[in-house]
Amino acid sequence: MPFFVIFETNIASIEEVQRHRSSHLDYIGALHKKGKIFAAGRFLDGTGGMIIASGESMEEAEKIARNDPYVVKKIRNYTIKPWDKVF
Repeated sequence: MPFFVIFETNIASIEEVQRHRSSHLDYIGALHKKGKIFAAGRFLDGTGGMIIASGESMEEAEKIARNDPYVVKKIRNYTIKPWDKVF
């Protein structure tokens, strides 16, 4: 199954990010349980985060990114790149 790296960049204040963090983590956690998220985490410099999603297509990865509460609430924007997991 292909992997896709979703790079999320904060476009709102850190306070706004923190205010919606629990809904973001609930969303990502549910996808992880379904096997759709391989790994996820925030950047330590506070600029955003990264999600490695597994899916059948770029469209599926786009749907995952687009429905993230951070993106829905315009707290983060994102870019997606296909990723070849070697090991």
